[in-house]
Amino acid sequence: MKKMLLALSISMLLGYIFFAGEASTAPSDLQTVRGTVESISIGSDPLAGNKSEIVIIDGQGQQMRFTIRTGIGVTISGREKLTSLKNLSAGDIVIMDYIKNRDGTNKAMTIEIYNYHRR
Repeated sequence: MKKMLLALSISMLLGYIFFAGEASTAPSDLQTVRGTVESISIGSDPLAGNKSEIVIIDGQGQQMRFTIRTGIGVTISGREKLTSLKNLSAGDIVIMDYIKNRDGTNKAMTIEIYNYHRR
């Protein structure tokens, strides 16, 4: 059931992105990466250019930067629970699905905290 809900959520998000004309990729181009959060900044006003962004270090030691849409839910591994971006911090291990935008930037579609501990 959890996987079905996650797949449905991803489908809905992808539909929104593609109909909005932001993405240059097909749904089959959804990519997944696992890494350690290096930094996260939560923008206060995306319309003014203050976008939310997460930077991770992947398994090969490469830094990857992602834009995050306002209001994205963050899932907690092993639980059917959502949390907010505010609960992410440097050092957390995350699994992210993302797409590449036309301008070459990465856009996070889903974020799952792999090693979440109640803070």
